[in-house]
Amino acid sequence: MVVFVANPNKHRDIIQVLVYNHRDLLKLLHNLPTSKGEDEQLDEEKDLIIKETEKLVQSEQARCRWSTIHHWLPRRCYS
Repeated sequence: MVVFVANPNKHRDIIQVLVYNHRDLLKLLHNLPTSKGEDEQLDEEKDLIIKETEKLVQSEQARCRWSTIHHWLPRRCYS
């Protein structure tokens, strides 16, 4: 999962899947138990995925707002 979310050059299809499924993904990640210091890398990757997913969703929402204002409708805008 980290490979897809952290990649700065995500393919448009990957972005759409992540944005479309962001609620379920974030819910899953927030419900994962912390490793309580036993696996710092796992905790760091979990935090990274959460932050990157939230940034991606915000970016896509801004793109959709811009597109709507300028009367250019993208193929899909997810909320």
